[in-house]
Amino acid sequence: IVKEALRYYDEKLHQSVIPLDSNGYKFELSIHDCYKLCDPEKFGIVEAKREDEFAPVKNPPGSAEDS
Repeated sequence: IVKEALRYYDEKLHQSVIPLDSNGYKFELSIHDCYKLCDPEKFGIVEAKREDEFAPVKNPPGSAEDS
């Protein structure tokens, strides 16, 4: 759970607002959170060179940063 500034729609202003301070909670999961749910008999981790196997899944091709 992460507390952060979440964009919201202000009906009086008729526009989207990005607050300066935290105003809500964001619930996030990553693939690592699921490891404990896996059957140990059917689960494994493989180590490889980043330059050979890494493929960014968050940012589109051509982005300045990989994630």
